[in-house]
Amino acid sequence: MKVERVSVDELTLDERNARAHPEKNLRVIEQSLSKFGQQKPIVVNEDNVVMAGNGLLLAARNLGWKTVQVVRTNLEEGLARAYALADNRAGELSEWDWESLARELDALKTTGFDLADIGWETHEADLVMAAEFTARTTDESDEPADKAGRLVVAFTPEQSDEVRGHLKRKGVDGAADGILQALRAWA
Repeated sequence: MKVERVSVDELTLDERNARAHPEKNLRVIEQSLSKFGQQKPIVVNEDNVVMAGNGLLLAARNLGWKTVQVVRTNLEEGLARAYALADNRAGELSEWDWESLARELDALKTTGFDLADIGWETHEADLVMAAEFTARTTDESDEPADKAGRLVVAFTPEQSDEVRGHLKRKGVDGAADGILQALRAWA
């Protein structure tokens, strides 16, 4: 696989791209590009149509970038289209390891890193970090039976107060207790 640097003006967004990139998504991609640079190439076909990385190209253009890194797929048109869908779907089907995520967010926050730069609003990150996550596999006696396991979120009283405060600051004052209750019972 050969990585090339190509002018953003030479690339065409895939008009059949099934993935939308709303403003919040583009903002996160732009922040990532600004903070880390381009860490993975855009996949293009022989006609310079983007097969994977349409959002990255839009964000690069918004930032005024003149060039981006690309790799060219040698897949024929039908397979290239299938790859574009598979690339988007694979990321969508991944799941967070909530405990690891909480540790990573906390470690970054402790160093003074702005979590918004990686797409985490303060209230979202604080909710993740305030919870204690434990995974447990259900057995046949549990209702409802869930062979894949479920996630149990538990808050200490101090954490509950902290989360409630964050929710109130975000304007969900009346719903704070309900949200906390739902998070505690979420399975």
